[in-house]
Amino acid sequence: MAATTRTERAAATRAIAQSKRAESEVRSLAKELPRGTSRAWLERAVADARADRKAAEAERRIAPRRAAHRAAGAVAGLERATRISGLRRGNEAPLSTLLDADERARARVKLIKRHRAQAKQAQKMAKAIARGTIVAAVTTPSDAERRNERRETVARRRARGSSTGTGTTS
Repeated sequence: MAATTRTERAAATRAIAQSKRAESEVRSLAKELPRGTSRAWLERAVADARADRKAAEAERRIAPRRAAHRAAGAVAGLERATRISGLRRGNEAPLSTLLDADERARARVKLIKRHRAQAKQAQKMAKAIARGTIVAAVTTPSDAERRNERRETVARRRARGSSTGTGTTS
């Protein structure tokens, strides 16, 4: 029975470590998002997961199965929060279909990293569009500038001897 307890404690330790990694990834993802509902939702989910992880750490020696279950639940809650926040594509297979717990943990980390990359790309696109808008606003002449240029062109043509200001000479 002592060997079983040792393996259960080891499993609980692994589950707690996975929970900590998932918290870190989701926290990084939340920082990539603009302030708002999605970011607040993820930050709240990270805080809840951290509380669950701390409780699992506290009961790891006393009840390792319960601690492992609690840590796994915290990770599942983080995954659910990233899905609810609108960052998950619909064509991905759910992580629960993977059989091995370590496979699921690796897949979860990859999923969260991918979400973070998507959020970062969206921020980059928004910044590029803002830069383009600013450049267009600065370089595009205003109506008054166009009128002045047109007047100057017409005045030059008249000075050259053109009878009309339309640009056609006979």
